[in-house]
Amino acid sequence: MSRPRAGYRSPSPREQSRLVTGSFALNGRIPGSLRPVVFQGQNSLKCAPPGHDTPKGEVFLETCAHADPGRGEGMIRGLYTACSGMLLQAARQDVIANNVANAGTAGFRRDDVVCSSFPQLLMYRAGESGGSRVAPIGKLGTGAAVTMTRTDSSAGLLQRTERGLDVAIGGAGYLVLQTPGGSLFTRDGALQVGADGFLQNRQGYPVLGDKGPIAVGAGEVAIDAEGVVTVDGKPAGKLRVVTLPQPAQLRKVGGNALAADQAAVEEVAHPNLMAGYLEASNVNAVREMVDLIAVLRAYEANQKVVQAHDHTLEAAVNRVGAL
Repeated sequence: MSRPRAGYRSPSPREQSRLVTGSFALNGRIPGSLRPVVFQGQNSLKCAPPGHDTPKGEVFLETCAHADPGRGEGMIRGLYTACSGMLLQAARQDVIANNVANAGTAGFRRDDVVCSSFPQLLMYRAGESGGSRVAPIGKLGTGAAVTMTRTDSSAGLLQRTERGLDVAIGGAGYLVLQTPGGSLFTRDGALQVGADGFLQNRQGYPVLGDKGPIAVGAGEVAIDAEGVVTVDGKPAGKLRVVTLPQPAQLRKVGGNALAADQAAVEEVAHPNLMAGYLEASNVNAVREMVDLIAVLRAYEANQKVVQAHDHTLEAAVNRVGAL
């Protein structure tokens, strides 16, 4: 066993209990918040101080002791990596489940989870038999997290309903709803006449025209391709249809409605509306179920990694102290 160099110390039994087989190097430098354990030579364990530069022949173990071992804190990289994967898959499952639940909702747009990986670490293998040669092994991932939830803006199929108050928007555009919290936007064109005689959506919010809410009363309502609403053949208003230059600015707020920055709204002078049709959801139920199975398998794989680390830590606690 090689002799400890100046500035190093042998690990305490508490630190030894945290060791897990496996090694990596942090691109030559260790963050000051960690106090990693290193190999030096053959079968010699020592602890490097914070900010320590990686010398030749030393390899950092996968499990690093925290800067304050006395508090019982530890950073187990494999566990954190696997747990971040489980959290990511759980978020994907929630989004997919919401897509499946709204497969029959008119005008619904499916969501996707956008994720990003944490910074990768460069792994090295130390020279054998006390040698100083270090060979690169490859990169080590440190987990992933959800960056954002993106809405798929592709249009759904048109379904004929033969109902005069159902309208589908051909191309880009949204109907505008008046709510107590401000204007909201929707692709759901299933309209109805409220008890007050105004045109509204299924949730009871008035649908705005170019001059505000449209009063239709009890007459026969018809809507043409330009969005002009007539009652018994007489014009009652024109449906307001708007677009957004950046669809990513839309935020789902429930009730099949979306919110957006009002300054980014642009009016559509000549919309293409189709009365007697509704736009179906753009959710492909088969695809969503396949994605759901893939998410479940990925979650189970990360779960098995956590279990493997747990078994290894249990063995370390029970056996390292006896060495």
